[in-house]
Amino acid sequence: MFNPDGPFETVDLEPLPALRALLKESRIALPPDAPPMSAGVFGYMGYDMVRLMEDLPAPNKDVIGLPDSMLIRPTIMAIFDSVKDDVTVVTPVYPEGDVSAKAAYARAMERLAYVVEALDRPLDHGMMGRADAPPIGEP
Repeated sequence: MFNPDGPFETVDLEPLPALRALLKESRIALPPDAPPMSAGVFGYMGYDMVRLMEDLPAPNKDVIGLPDSMLIRPTIMAIFDSVKDDVTVVTPVYPEGDVSAKAAYARAMERLAYVVEALDRPLDHGMMGRADAPPIGEP
């Protein structure tokens, strides 16, 4: 699992119980008009994950070493709705042990303001795709 204070952290659970725990921890109440993926977990589950649910013959040897699954719970998302022709920027606010709800909400509003302002700026097409392009950064 990703840890914002470092790279990844491991959990002492089998993959499916770990996924269930992450999904349970990710459930939050959403405003009625929020897109359903506003508090989602995204990524992929490889074909061989089925072996965790069904007793199947051993797979071929993994010569590439790809993970069976890779999932993320984004801090901020821009959700594009081509039917309504709009973009909704969301940042889920999850409970944190030592952070008050008011402080967590204020931090979320800072993130949203930063991203909305960045989306409103014109693109510098001269820097697109260049290795020396400055990082986007965080508020």
